[in-house]
Amino acid sequence: GDVERAVLGITPGRDVLARDEGLAGAVIFSVFATGPAERAGLQGLGVVGKKYTLGDVIVGIDDHEVRSQSDLYRALEPYRAGDEVEVKVNRPARQGRRNETVRVRLVAVAR
Repeated sequence: GDVERAVLGITPGRDVLARDEGLAGAVIFSVFATGPAERAGLQGLGVVGKKYTLGDVIVGIDDHEVRSQSDLYRALEPYRAGDEVEVKVNRPARQGRRNETVRVRLVAVAR
């Protein structure tokens, strides 16, 4: 049978994208349309001309620190679909970036 894994509804980006901006965390490359991350207001990369602009970077899930894409997967491992988690993100602000926390209800995908 299939094993279900709880997910946020995002496609993570490469860790180097955050490091290039002096950040540690899991970059959100894109957000699944109508998924839980989109409903919570999480944002992926933007594009200006031919250059990407960094959107939200996940830096924590509940009490778990997230410094990379691998950390994100480990932090979500104990959760099940339907669980609600606090997602701590570093996001663009008018001047620089700021940290915020949003609540996201996880969904399942088969793996």
